[in-house]
Amino acid sequence: MSSPLAIAAVSAVMKDLLDNALVDHSVNATLGALVTVTAVAPDLIELNGDTDPQLNLYLYRVTPNQGWRNAGLPSMSANGQRLANPPLALDLHYLLTAYASQDFQAEILLGYAMQMLHEVPVLTRDAIRTTLGTPSPVGDDLLPPALGSFVAADLADQVELVKLTLDQMSTEEISKLWAAFGATYRPTAAYRASVVLIDRRQPVHAPLPVQTRQFFVRSSLEGATTPIVSPEEIDGLQLWLRSDVGVTYDSDGVARWADQSGNDPAHDAFQNDDALRPAFVGHALGGRPALRFDGVDDYLALDNLRYDTAAELDGLTVCALVRSHETQRQVIASFDRSEAWRLALKDGTNVNVGWDTADENGTVRNLRSPRAYTDGNWHLICGWFGQGETPDKRLFIDGEQVAPNPATDPPPTFHNGRALGTGTTRFGFIGVGSEASTVDGARGPNWFFAGDLVEVLVYHRALTDEEREQLERYFITRYRP
Repeated sequence: MSSPLAIAAVSAVMKDLLDNALVDHSVNATLGALVTVTAVAPDLIELNGDTDPQLNLYLYRVTPNQGWRNAGLPSMSANGQRLANPPLALDLHYLLTAYASQDFQAEILLGYAMQMLHEVPVLTRDAIRTTLGTPSPVGDDLLPPALGSFVAADLADQVELVKLTLDQMSTEEISKLWAAFGATYRPTAAYRASVVLIDRRQPVHAPLPVQTRQFFVRSSLEGATTPIVSPEEIDGLQLWLRSDVGVTYDSDGVARWADQSGNDPAHDAFQNDDALRPAFVGHALGGRPALRFDGVDDYLALDNLRYDTAAELDGLTVCALVRSHETQRQVIASFDRSEAWRLALKDGTNVNVGWDTADENGTVRNLRSPRAYTDGNWHLICGWFGQGETPDKRLFIDGEQVAPNPATDPPPTFHNGRALGTGTTRFGFIGVGSEASTVDGARGPNWFFAGDLVEVLVYHRALTDEEREQLERYFITRYRP
């Protein structure tokens, strides 16, 4: 989480990135004038016939972030005791305006600035630390220098990265804003920075001890020093479904679960049939929502993601955070075990967790956990594949490798150096098996998921052990009650 200075810190980092972009592209030489970057209100900018080129970043609005709005609630008990410190989750809205007195200078300046923000859609942790390190280059006029490193540590380490998106505004909205500013309009683009998480450092009333833990995880990870990262910071992300953002639902259930991976087109999960939609549960794990599948016929189809080339996958990592107490066979995510891959909570003859894959020769190899995990607790389940590795398949549950047995000597090899994917076209599902050659096509087996699901990640890479542990720490930080 971040301190209350995080709002100013975001503005400072964006201003610094814009400054660096103008220097890197030699914009001063292009315009034949010295360009300045400021972060002040538009009515404070002096305009005259000799105005030097200027780029101004102005925070004009702050709104609550919908995805994090209910996190950590309720925060107070019935007798007024503080139970939790839910974060103040904010989206920051900026106007980026170019000023100049010569022909085309403003257009050139705005073009370079927008190109930079398009190419750098997130404020990376390194960029934050560079801007707000010690000593702080932000300046006495923006942040107290003594607090520079404190802000950097907080904002750089918050569990979710700050993302920058171009906002669309109508002519009427723009006109009203500039009239309220009492300033003369100049070429402007609107941007949103989301999300800033400001926490409240107040003592809380200790809850009664629980008899069983809700979210199991390898104990050594909780005290680890491995940096916490957000999933999109790790290369190869193809699908990212989170239950607290991008979920479209009503009384009939979830119609669409928007992919957060940043791929274009997005790999959204959807269900057009009202009767087959999973339910949306507002408070499930760590104050966050979940999608609840009934185990009878609920499922979601995946859009714009398919496998249709032999040997398409030389690496694959699939993770899901789930809970179920039903003992029936049930699939978490599938692109057909006979053609690509499938991750199941209850699978095969021993009906334990299953990580099933098919290679370019059509050979199917199954990997099973030694015990079942349908105990009503939350479990982080990750299937891993790396072509040519030994072993080339691994199954992790709650941070521990459960299959193959790490003590096996020598470690088994399942696909003998071959990549995954038979070349038969397969689309995927969440919550049921796939035999689909088209989007939302044939399902099978009909082992419908019966439980709660809060997050799904798919990487087209064999993540390193360090990257996998970073993800596991992300889940701990995000979902620990």
